[in-house]
Amino acid sequence: MLHLIGRGDYAGFMLLATLVATVSPGAELSDFRSLADDEPRAVAVEVDRLIEAGLQKTSESIASICSDEDFLRRLHLDLTGMLPSPRDVTLFGLDDRLDKRSARINRLLDSQDYARNWARYWRDVIFRRATNRRATVGIQGFETWMTAQMHENRPWDRIVTEMLTATGNVRETGATAILFAQEGNTEDIAAEVSRIFLGIQLQCANCHDHPDGPWKREQFHEFAAFFPRVRIRRVRDNMRTVSFEIASADFDRPRRQGLSPFMLRRIDNNNDRAVSKDEV
Repeated sequence: MLHLIGRGDYAGFMLLATLVATVSPGAELSDFRSLADDEPRAVAVEVDRLIEAGLQKTSESIASICSDEDFLRRLHLDLTGMLPSPRDVTLFGLDDRLDKRSARINRLLDSQDYARNWARYWRDVIFRRATNRRATVGIQGFETWMTAQMHENRPWDRIVTEMLTATGNVRETGATAILFAQEGNTEDIAAEVSRIFLGIQLQCANCHDHPDGPWKREQFHEFAAFFPRVRIRRVRDNMRTVSFEIASADFDRPRRQGLSPFMLRRIDNNNDRAVSKDEV
């Protein structure tokens, strides 16, 4: 958590606000905006204070500090998805440094295992809701790209911006994942962006006012208006490999004038090789 809330970015701020609001329901997001810009240790102390204050209003007791073994197991599973080795457990227990826990957190956050584990998490979040099986073509490209983003500790605002504006071959440009997984469909992209990045299940408002929320159908389509002009094109990487690319739909491109012979025969009822308003 400190990895996020100590950076001062939007994701960290929202995580902090959500956590504190859980124990302080009457709090406003603006109350935590300045706190999110503080140093990680100061943030941790303040979060602990707010949580303790909230628990004191209930019958819940504050848990004691866990053992080194429990801490190490939980930390490795959360960050890397793997258990620590017996050697790691032994050496960690013998380490007498006061800051050994924070040092291990930072070490794991800098590891490739952490980046790979959370890239796979985001792979599942995006591709399990894909609307077409061909979306699997872009899975490896996304996982490779997202692993790099996590390892480089790129801010979430930049990651999300790149994902929502990406173009290119889906095998090579991993940031195209969410657009490709939703087939470039404006409404589906809007619903998934809302679900993944805003935490709001907005899709019900596509056809009617949301039955369980305050969202109106008009608001859904106002939001969806940010995501049109996306086109998916079939391409060949080489003579054997078929792929797809995300491109910006160019509605200003000159269009072919006139009807094809096939359409003309179907519409031209009197065979005068012209189409009247009545025939249309």
